[in-house]
Amino acid sequence: MPVEVQQPPNVTGGTPTLDDILNGMPRQDVEDDPMVGLVLSTNNDGAVNCELAVTVGFKKGTFKGTQMALTEIYSLLEDAAVSHFDSKGLEPILCRSETYKLERPIKGWTLALNAAARMTLVPFVIAIDPNPQTNRTFSLVDWSYNKFNFQEHYVPNDLKKRGFDVESEDGLKYRNYPYATDMALLWGGFDTKIRAADSSISDWCNEVQTRGQINNFPTITTVDQLIDAVTMCIHIASPQHTAVNYLQDFYYSFVPSKPPALCTPLPQDLKTLKTYTEKELTAALPISTDGPKWKDWLLAAQLPELLSFKVESRDNLITYAKSLYNVNKGRTVLENKKFDAVAIAKAAADFYSDLKNCGLAFEYVPANQTEGTVEYKVLQPDLTAVSTLI
Repeated sequence: MPVEVQQPPNVTGGTPTLDDILNGMPRQDVEDDPMVGLVLSTNNDGAVNCELAVTVGFKKGTFKGTQMALTEIYSLLEDAAVSHFDSKGLEPILCRSETYKLERPIKGWTLALNAAARMTLVPFVIAIDPNPQTNRTFSLVDWSYNKFNFQEHYVPNDLKKRGFDVESEDGLKYRNYPYATDMALLWGGFDTKIRAADSSISDWCNEVQTRGQINNFPTITTVDQLIDAVTMCIHIASPQHTAVNYLQDFYYSFVPSKPPALCTPLPQDLKTLKTYTEKELTAALPISTDGPKWKDWLLAAQLPELLSFKVESRDNLITYAKSLYNVNKGRTVLENKKFDAVAIAKAAADFYSDLKNCGLAFEYVPANQTEGTVEYKVLQPDLTAVSTLI
């Protein structure tokens, strides 16, 4: 059955559109929420660098917006590159001193998690053939990386390219594709405007294009280009990574449907394939309680569950906004002069309100889905990881 939800307060009937869902939502006060969660760095070098401040708010002016440090967003790009495009060894990107200090809370989790995963899984669980002549995995990764077009994957561009013009259609056309609606809302929430000039933007672009080998990364010369590039960095590191990870258990835990490997050679011709019975099929799958197969079966079922593990509350977007507010609202006069903490605290409060309203909007989306469709709750802000830490 479809989820029973109330219509948005300003909608009297019919199917709510994105604008219907968003318009008229009240401001959510961060002071009404218990201040718990992520502890940000408060060293003298600054937890937040306001010399490179940006404003993040809804493009259509629905919400007041959020200020964040541009250098924090830089760190999100680096974490995304390290986690998603590791074959190119992008660790050196953007390791400027201020950025490195800013990204400590995220970088520590991401790199430590990746290192532990490699030590645990390779080669004991995942056997990698080092011979490039017989193992095409690295070639495939390189090909995918080199073909990745940063700007074409901006959420509005990507959805339209795949035939989903969410902004131009009513709420029913894509009712069974809630990912598109939710991502469009989140993308709109990270509308970024430069608050102060930044001389390092051109250096950043050049470094990503050359050392990062993302040659289609934009050479930023306008505010709009910066808006989209920074928003893409946020998108890759947080909601997109969450959307991929949280559904792995759903798709992979039933091993016969998507086995990670086969235990017998593939048939070489149609004649052999036609002789296959349930016996041959079962023998080919990594499922059995006999011999070493039980280990493969256990790992194939359990790894997707581990990869889909929900982050702790301290590591989600809502807690990040609360923590950013909490760290900056109590700074001294001297600290505020150095870091512009009052502006950051206000921005964090606005960000919190934006996220809470996105969460409310996401409750309306399932109401339009076809009866019997599984509710999509992957991108709720209190479930979405703040970065690539799962």
